Amino acid sequence: MASGAWQGSAFVADLVLITTPHHVRLVVDGDAGRATAVWSTVPLTGPRLELHLRSPLMTRPDVA
Repeated sequence: MASGAWQGSAFVADLVLITTPHHVRLVVDGDAGRATAVWSTVPLTGPRLELHLRSPLMTRPDVA
């Protein structure tokens, strides 16, 4: 699940991984040309967001 909105020149989105207790805040700042992602609590598999997006229903996407 996700929700987001513009805050000045940055787009801020909260991404909730519904199969885990984690969520991540994504901030895309067009003026600065930068995007950052911050976990509420870093998953045991590590902070790499693409692992969870690629295999969202697995409890261990790092060993898929």
